[in-house]
Amino acid sequence: GELLTVTPLDAGHCPGSVGFLFEGACGRIYHTGDFRREDWCGRGGAAAAAASAIPECLTRAPLDLLLLDNTYANPTYDFPARSDAAEEVLAIVSEATARGCDVYVGIDSLGKEALLTAVATATGAAVRVTPERAA
Repeated sequence: GELLTVTPLDAGHCPGSVGFLFEGACGRIYHTGDFRREDWCGRGGAAAAAASAIPECLTRAPLDLLLLDNTYANPTYDFPARSDAAEEVLAIVSEATARGCDVYVGIDSLGKEALLTAVATATGAAVRVTPERAA
């Protein structure tokens, strides 16, 4: 029978998100799924470092087909790097707590876990989620 190898690769979108590399008689096909790997897509001087972060299984031979999730590929979408967004949130939280305010961060979707971790680490505050979110 025909052998098909499927390799899951961290997509960086939210915890547990993956893209899939398919290899077999079909060729080499990579489907990114929802994708946000800033470490693979460096800008300016970071491009060389970004290229070295790409897994070897993606670079050892050319891909026959790349299925790229490009929901926000339009140039009108200009999102900051996650680290820049986290710095901005931390500055706002720091300013608010210095004034004695309580801070509540509303999260309506997956993928914000790293931000919550950064806030908790920087402030020493506990992060609480509803039982439904923790499941």
